[in-house]
Amino acid sequence: MKRIFLAIMILATTGMTAMADNPKDVNAKTLNTFNKEFGGATDISWEATAAYSKATFSLNGSILFAYFTQTGELIAASRNISSAQLPLKLYTEVKKDYGNYWISDLFELSLESNTDYYITLENATGTKILRATGNSWELYKNISKN
Repeated sequence: MKRIFLAIMILATTGMTAMADNPKDVNAKTLNTFNKEFGGATDISWEATAAYSKATFSLNGSILFAYFTQTGELIAASRNISSAQLPLKLYTEVKKDYGNYWISDLFELSLESNTDYYITLENATGTKILRATGNSWELYKNISKN
């Protein structure tokens, strides 16, 4: 359930977030967890809602996103990736099964000990969002353009 909630939260854009670029708007527990998990991060900005806080930052040349509960617990971290960064089995499967689609979005989501991948594929007739929680893709959402 936590995984589905977070995926929906990330996939959907919300207009309900309030910018909290100033760390004083983020609670001390969240800041402590962030600094412990992502020491050396730069260009940090924060968004806060009643349900979670989101940090956007640079680390080792990549832009990352980290989500925290209001009690400071790290929920998940994500980053946009290229198709070449997918595990080989997932890369070859998407190329073989969805060769007539183009990739419009692809990100890696790290939850506790699991890493999931979400890919948005489009063509003239529709959009497919796939999720890989292991070694193969499953249809997460299908959107027709009709």
